[in-house]
Amino acid sequence: MEPCIAAAVLNHTQKKAWVAHGSGWSNNPLNFDDMMGDAQNGSMPDDAITICLAGACLSKKKSAKRNGYNKLILEDREYVLREVTKCFPDAELENHFHHDASISSMDAEFAFDKSKEKWVSNVTTFK
Repeated sequence: MEPCIAAAVLNHTQKKAWVAHGSGWSNNPLNFDDMMGDAQNGSMPDDAITICLAGACLSKKKSAKRNGYNKLILEDREYVLREVTKCFPDAELENHFHHDASISSMDAEFAFDKSKEKWVSNVTTFK
């Protein structure tokens, strides 16, 4: 199984969030594309939006290079970055993708901070 990506569209203006979580999006983007379409349809052009991306951890195992594992992860990352930029060109981007193969997993949490009137993300990495 490939590592997953968590992608979130955080609409601060409307206090809404859309989140997709999955793997293999460069080859099978349905879950991600559906989420992005819903977020676009639910947002207005002037809304303040942050895109948060996490996951897609690279492997430091020698077999990852041999079997194309890391190549697929990088393709997934490129696909996601290209699509979020196309769908929300003016959004703030929080890109938590790492090239450090010692990071084995990530935890992403999102909450709406009423005092700041905006979404807050917290991404933790694990080695």
